Amino acid sequence: MTIGERIKTIRGNLSRDKFAPIMCISKTTLVNYETGLRTPDADFLNKILVEFPYINSGWLLTGLGEERGACGWWSGKLKEIRGEMTIPEFVHKVKFTDPDKWIATIQAIEDNKMEADFSLMNVLSCQLGISVDWMFGVPGIPKLISERDSGFVRVDLLKDIIKEADLYESINPGTLDIDKKAELMAELYAMRAAKGR
Repeated sequence: MTIGERIKTIRGNLSRDKFAPIMCISKTTLVNYETGLRTPDADFLNKILVEFPYINSGWLLTGLGEERGACGWWSGKLKEIRGEMTIPEFVHKVKFTDPDKWIATIQAIEDNKMEADFSLMNVLSCQLGISVDWMFGVPGIPKLISERDSGFVRVDLLKDIIKEADLYESINPGTLDIDKKAELMAELYAMRAAKGR
């Protein structure tokens, strides 16, 4: 099942005319996502998880696992990553911005009250070298990115990410400040590097 087909599954009986405004995109963009003419961006995928909190983010991205979320999955993964550290120690080690927010977020994930989102996965991948695919439970993927590759930045991949971010900015002028652009590029890089593309 492609990501477009998974988006259709999530949309269910809602018409595209009703679903697109909920997702803050045009109907044309939705059609392009569903038919595979365009790859959904991180903002759109995050919006799905906000609007449909029962959706399993791993299933959304990879098609693996169950469609309905499994907060317990993320709780277990996060506890495994954190190890023996307390949550405040872990937040300090990872150097999260706004530590109080992240302490509360991580506690909620570990208490099975919410799923991890892309921003958390991106931070863990970038700061700790944790493989995004491993977080999603892809079989045969080691936990640490360095166990699979050299860990060096792939210039060819980075060039593609910069082009995509610039294209997004040209289509949607004024929507990306420098921080949002950096976050988008880091998320795209982490996801694609983890998939070897």
